[in-house]
Amino acid sequence: MVWQKKVGVETTPGATDDICCTDTCAMYDCKTAGWIKKDDVDTLADPDDAKCCQESCAAYNCTTTGYAKKAGVDGVAPATEAGCCEQITCKDYVCTTPQWTHQAGYQTKAVDARTDANCCEAPPAPPVPSFNESIGLCREDGFTATEQFMGGSCFCANQTGVSDTIDNCWNVFKTWSKVKCVSQSGAECHAFQSEIAKPTDCPTACSSGKAGSSKGGTGNPVQKYVANGDAGATSRVVI
Repeated sequence: MVWQKKVGVETTPGATDDICCTDTCAMYDCKTAGWIKKDDVDTLADPDDAKCCQESCAAYNCTTTGYAKKAGVDGVAPATEAGCCEQITCKDYVCTTPQWTHQAGYQTKAVDARTDANCCEAPPAPPVPSFNESIGLCREDGFTATEQFMGGSCFCANQTGVSDTIDNCWNVFKTWSKVKCVSQSGAECHAFQSEIAKPTDCPTACSSGKAGSSKGGTGNPVQKYVANGDAGATSRVVI
């Protein structure tokens, strides 16, 4: 039923829908954004939003701090905090920072906002390797006065707090994944890898790179580093 008889029109002249009948909620379209038709209102006459419609979760704004709209509830009515909203947690959040992973218990962790800082964590720092410290520069074991070889290196110079002491130099490179030997001499800091090629992943604080050299030009990686005994230089060989 779309129209129904008006009350008190039995003796009214002119038998037409406009004169005798009134519209109902049956064919009424809710006008307020996010409002939908109520149940069991089709026979109500003189339709309007207040009579025929109700707010759905699509139009509802969560009021509890730390709560946000549930997924897939736009068609739920009447709109209530419990029906439309839920506490914000890290559930279903995808970490965006490269190599970051979810924090323990992230699926139920309550947060003000879903962000990497709230839901994720950086990977643990790599372990600091042990070393032997000796006088001299890093060179491949078996060096001679005329033949001294080494892998590709990262280096920098004249940087206070970076290249001025062996401790500062070591601190720059101790977590570099390729470090095999670190040398400090004067105001220069060098860190060597096994591979002869120029490194492409030097730490930012000491980022220049250069290729090494191998005996006979074979390009074979350095198998073992030692300090060559040169005065004025100190090396830490990873063990």
